[in-house]
Amino acid sequence: MRMVLLKRCIHATGFRNSSEEDHYQILGVPYNASNDDIKKAFHVMAKKYHPDANENKTLAKIKFQEIRESYEILQDSERRAEYDKEQSSCSTCGGSGRVKVLKEVNVTIPAGIDTGDIISIPRAGSVGIRGKPRTLKLEMKVAKDPVFKREGSNLYVDSNISYSQAIMGGKVEVPTLSGNTEVEIPKGVKPGQVSILRGKGLPKKCFSMLRGDQYVRFCYDYTRTRKLRYF
Repeated sequence: MRMVLLKRCIHATGFRNSSEEDHYQILGVPYNASNDDIKKAFHVMAKKYHPDANENKTLAKIKFQEIRESYEILQDSERRAEYDKEQSSCSTCGGSGRVKVLKEVNVTIPAGIDTGDIISIPRAGSVGIRGKPRTLKLEMKVAKDPVFKREGSNLYVDSNISYSQAIMGGKVEVPTLSGNTEVEIPKGVKPGQVSILRGKGLPKKCFSMLRGDQYVRFCYDYTRTRKLRYF
């Protein structure tokens, strides 16, 4: 995905800038920490601040997001090197004030991202007190899909079937993220009954190898069909 962003040395109007947080301090590791140390620290901090393990879920979600962002940057050798370089250098705008310049950058949208999640772009925000460009944070808002409904990493889709299919059973084709697939209709299925397609949902956060499930809800108008049979 490509987005037009404001180059450093300017105010990034319309986006929220982060404070000059230190990703090493967020994870509680030294600057020379190994990848294993960073990974261990991430698991400890993620468990401690996971929203499901805290009463104040709103604050926990913000902290959990910071921990995950810090881990994603420090465990990637290229991003870590770029971050370390950013921390050790100080840039200015040549003493002529702040100049607005448009710059196109590539923004990678992780699979399974949800509304409220934050994507960090190093050195794309406004300049701090010491002339250091801040990290620009983009808060995501995921548009609603006309076919799928979403709850976390799980997806829900309705499948309209006929009355005879509901009585006799059979198969019906339903959409999934990887294309259409056939689903078995149980004999005597009730309106609203669901069939679960394991692993057909969205990737789970922090665990890209794991996916949620897709729930297929069978729908038919039993009342209308029963009335038609009397005529």
